[in-house]
Amino acid sequence: MSPGIDNNDNVVVNLPMDFVNISHSEPSVNNEDFELKKEYEQLLLACRTGDADAVDSLTLIPNLDINRVDEWNYTPLILASLCGHLHIVKLLLSRGAVCDRDTYEGVRCIYGALNDEIRNLLLSYDITKKVDDNQPFSAHISKLLLVVFSSLSARDLAFVFPELVDPAHRVFVVNRFLLAARSRYFNSMLTTGGEWLAKSVVVMSEKADAAAFASIIDYIYLRLDSIPISGALSGFRSFAEQFELKELLEVMDELPSSQKGKLQMLKKQQSHLVEVARNELMVFLKENVLASKCEVVLEEDVDFEDVDATTLLDTKIHTKLLQSNAFADIIMSSIDVDSGSVVYYPVHRAVLSRSDYYTTMFKSEMFTNSHEVPVVMVRDQELVDRPNVEIEHVPVLQASVNTTNWQVTEIILEFLYYDNVQHIPSNLSVELLFAADELWIHRLKMLTALSITSLVLTFDYESLLALPDSTGYDVCDLVEISWQTRCDRLEQHMTKLIAHNLEEMCSHDNLRERLSGLIRKSAERIRERQETDTIELVDDIRFYLAKKYAVHNDFAELDGVAATWSATREENVRGDNNIYLAAMKDYDEDVLLVETLLEELALEA
Repeated sequence: MSPGIDNNDNVVVNLPMDFVNISHSEPSVNNEDFELKKEYEQLLLACRTGDADAVDSLTLIPNLDINRVDEWNYTPLILASLCGHLHIVKLLLSRGAVCDRDTYEGVRCIYGALNDEIRNLLLSYDITKKVDDNQPFSAHISKLLLVVFSSLSARDLAFVFPELVDPAHRVFVVNRFLLAARSRYFNSMLTTGGEWLAKSVVVMSEKADAAAFASIIDYIYLRLDSIPISGALSGFRSFAEQFELKELLEVMDELPSSQKGKLQMLKKQQSHLVEVARNELMVFLKENVLASKCEVVLEEDVDFEDVDATTLLDTKIHTKLLQSNAFADIIMSSIDVDSGSVVYYPVHRAVLSRSDYYTTMFKSEMFTNSHEVPVVMVRDQELVDRPNVEIEHVPVLQASVNTTNWQVTEIILEFLYYDNVQHIPSNLSVELLFAADELWIHRLKMLTALSITSLVLTFDYESLLALPDSTGYDVCDLVEISWQTRCDRLEQHMTKLIAHNLEEMCSHDNLRERLSGLIRKSAERIRERQETDTIELVDDIRFYLAKKYAVHNDFAELDGVAATWSATREENVRGDNNIYLAAMKDYDEDVLLVETLLEELALEA
């Protein structure tokens, strides 16, 4: 469907649906399918409106098929292309969205693109493209093999091939926890009772195919472009069978005979194989990390602010955590105020380094000097000598100074280990937001903000009043929290909620006082503010009021009362429709409320 031009020279994309007004069916017996349906509809809406944060978060949801078509035969990629959102198109492609010009959907996507830039991107998108750096999970796992990343990856197992093979394939230094997570065979060889438990170096047979083994290691580390389509294919398959890589074998069985067909199939399967890895790491986290956690109960009447969780771990528990099948090189501690205890988890710096905060810590000279580990050199490559690691080599870190609940810590671990969170309880969402901000985990912060804003979908007064019960904070608190955590999405959402309920808030003494205080704080955020300088919060409220009542022609998307009429019909509405006049009257009254609040505060803006 091609775009048109309205009387004001604005591009108008006519789509045969209104996602906002789609009726939602009652949940079926399968609640998981119902939730996926809702999330898919949210993804479609985000692709239509260009909400990059929402698309970023929603495309990380397990089992959500981003190539699914809706009842009008639109995919998320087609919608983003039709509506001209280049950044959304790039993001969807990086997450596995398929645009095959040999299919009907692919043709619609390419030739229905709103502009040439999107069309050229779709035409030139290479099906052999490697893991995109915009996929943080895949990119992080793949770079754990890099030598320059070795201080963070803390690899602790080496496979050595005979001298006669290609020098590039003589030594493979890897993370045993990742091998154990992704392969039953490796798990049985490395865990308690396994043949390699006490080994740092495994010498491979002279008959072993080193090149095929290299491709297997690349697969485990999500370097999926290295899956062979010729040459070492038989050796690769043999290793895949030996290491019990079931999903990889299933993909290989489906490969067509032609080289082009194999490339196309592998490209289509990349997102599936990444999902397989995420699920395997999810299982590893639950069965080896979370299942191995230990709890130390604190004395009664303890002041939690004075608790140093890093010093409370005794030798027995420390040793137990070290010797668990998690293969930990870091112990993470989490203070839990409700139970009056400290919970300890055996974790990995290779995973924690997904957080920029921990990366900076691990690279610091103070950390490296105080936490040296035994190493062994294998043909000029260094690795951690795991069998000789003692408890003094495994540091204890506190999860976050903002964390007072073990559930928050486990949500953080869920995200770091497999790039998703199963559920964010609304009563813990603000604490998680602060923790994600402190640890510099931007994507988790966006997910958390999205979970908070999803509590307010209709912007009515009931939603505003319900916030303290669901999150523990009112709308004014949440605006301040958004300032503290530098979370623009949360700030704009809560400001819009205020604008849509300005009259009700000003009619309630406590809420009016809270809003006045918030406006004053917003004014104080401007350094050396002059008397008539703008106040950001006031400007945003005015913006959302104008958008709510559509008093300007610039607003392509309307809210509230304005959703009942269109700016393209402005002449008719202005002449004989009372809706517009009533909207203007309500707008003027709300603006007057803002001006009154400013006068009471002796502020100008």
